[in-house]
Amino acid sequence: MSITLTDREADACPVENKSTAAKQPVDLAPPKPAKKQTVSLRLDGDIVAWFRANSPHYQVAMRQVLRAYIDEQGQK
Repeated sequence: MSITLTDREADACPVENKSTAAKQPVDLAPPKPAKKQTVSLRLDGDIVAWFRANSPHYQVAMRQVLRAYIDEQGQK
C-alpha cells in the first residue's frame, strides 16, 4: 500500500525538496519476512499426523508453533 502526501503534509515534512517528496508514494507495507530456507527434518510420526489432521496447511502451522516458541524464549 502506498500514499501520496498532501500539500499541507509536504509543507510539514523535514525533507529539503518538498515538491518531490509530495509526489513520491510512501510504502506502508509491513516488512517482508526473512526468506524461507528448505531443510530436511525428521519428526515423530504422531507429531506430523497431528498437524496434518488439524491444519490443511500443516507446514505453516508447524512454522507458527516454532516461531511462537522462539518469541517466548526471547521474552525470558
